[in-house]
Amino acid sequence: MVSGPYYGTIPPAHLIAQGPPSSLPRDLLLEEERRTYAALRGIRTLLNMKAPINMLPSELLIEIFLCVQRDYELTRWLVLPSVCRYWFYIASTTPELWRRLTVESSTNHLSTGLARSRAEVVDLELNLCAHAKGILSRTFKILKPHVHRIGSLQFRAHSLQRIMRLRDFLDSHSMPQLRSLYLHNMMVRDVHPSLSLSAERLPSLRSLRAYGMNILSSSIFSQLHTLRLADTFLEMAHRLVHFIGMARNLSNIEHLHVSQIPGETQSGESQADAILSSASMVHDKSELRKLRVLEICMEPRLVRLLLDNIVVPSTASVNIVVMTSPRTPNPSSPSQFLPSDNTCLPVLSDLRSVKVTVSRQGVTIYGQATIVEACQRWPSASVADPFFLYFQGEASKERYRDTSAEPATASLLNALLTFLGNTPGLHVLQIESNTASMKNMDWRATLLALPELRELTVRVRHQYSKRSKGGERGNQGSPFPDIESVIKQLDPEQIADLSHPRPVMPGVVPCPDLKCLRLFGQWTHEDTLVSTTKVCMENRRRALGRHQGLDELELHAHLRVDRDELLRYRREMLEELSSLVGNVYYDGHTELPCDVFV
Repeated sequence: MVSGPYYGTIPPAHLIAQGPPSSLPRDLLLEEERRTYAALRGIRTLLNMKAPINMLPSELLIEIFLCVQRDYELTRWLVLPSVCRYWFYIASTTPELWRRLTVESSTNHLSTGLARSRAEVVDLELNLCAHAKGILSRTFKILKPHVHRIGSLQFRAHSLQRIMRLRDFLDSHSMPQLRSLYLHNMMVRDVHPSLSLSAERLPSLRSLRAYGMNILSSSIFSQLHTLRLADTFLEMAHRLVHFIGMARNLSNIEHLHVSQIPGETQSGESQADAILSSASMVHDKSELRKLRVLEICMEPRLVRLLLDNIVVPSTASVNIVVMTSPRTPNPSSPSQFLPSDNTCLPVLSDLRSVKVTVSRQGVTIYGQATIVEACQRWPSASVADPFFLYFQGEASKERYRDTSAEPATASLLNALLTFLGNTPGLHVLQIESNTASMKNMDWRATLLALPELRELTVRVRHQYSKRSKGGERGNQGSPFPDIESVIKQLDPEQIADLSHPRPVMPGVVPCPDLKCLRLFGQWTHEDTLVSTTKVCMENRRRALGRHQGLDELELHAHLRVDRDELLRYRREMLEELSSLVGNVYYDGHTELPCDVFV
């Protein structure tokens, strides 16, 4: 019987042709083909042969053990060595099978693994049972002679006493091989411990993940490549001081993930507010030159605090989630989380397309470095996106039908678009809204902040609880936004009107590079839309010195008119605008949807 059918199979010598096959005579080629098929059938027979499990090659057996380790719980593979004496011998004499060790309710696996791993670097997971007495002392006693070969350490603590024991252990031992450290405080709402990590004792540490633990500022941060930090931050003022020092000392960081854990209000809240105000006025920001991924999930004030102290390189992807809570002051105020300037995010200068989604749950902004046409499907959001921002809305499920927050949402959206628009290169803007916030939008401020915009697409789709009363075409009392509110702000003569509270200097053309304007969904307008649009396109054409005001204009509206009047209105628009716009498309719905309210 062949003891190793899977290994050491050498192709027959006659299968190795001397020179290209085409150089051989035809009869030799046919003979070669028959011999090749015969050899392949022989190899297939070898592969399908049965071999006793105690005669499997050691290399194959080790791979089986490693696969079980990866796909199941760490200790599940320990049942395999009991299959036979041969398997036990292979398992107990292969150091690489004992690189990953865990401790839960017993130290037996740890003791055995350290002995059998020999001089290998080991990865430890200490998920100690909350009710096991004395297990931490025994664990540290066993580890003491082997701390020099610990490559990674995961520690989950269920009590303050264990956290303090871990702190003493880290302070008293040097771990030159430790590259990854994971610390999880399971009692985060009750205990707020602080740890100090020394770069001298942990010279190789490159990855740090800390949940519910305050890592004191030290030189350890300058050597980290990956940092995942989750803390309450605002619970005590001294946490903010350490947080600011940490953020400004991450000179080699590549992946930075910072999230905030909700907690109870403490007496230090007012002092923390003072620190937030003073720390946000810094001028010498720390540039994180090697940063590749930035993920933030924090309340507005902390988002601004972090962005006011660092500069993110343009090559990094940015993912920001702004959370609000009942104790967040002015949660919808953009000044709460937008930095004083956008120099902290050079990635904004590389954005060419931005998609904004507005809902009662919040405002989401996706940014891409490529131009995404309106007809193209927007790429799915991922961590690799150049820019992602989500602002959590105030509306909960109980308040889902409350429209009181709509003006605040519109104000927030205006501020976000202004912040994004002050960077060059933004060519495509798509807005999708399922709320009534579009009616409260300040289109003047938005369009003036987007000087290089080429395509603007706004889709409005929102549902209501009552049927709208009245059959007027106009937008009086209607929840829908007005098309003319957008058209007028593209007219250079309209925005220079001195009667407006915020007139613009004469000669300024909003979005001079704008080629396409598309307004989809539930829009409405007055009977003056055709004349308003005609005047706007004529003024833009004259101010820009072009033959046409726009290359493409596509409008959709909800009107309470019959079909004949709708067709007449469409013909009128096409006739009046055909010489001023390259491609005009107008469509309207002759009745509002059945789920409309006032």
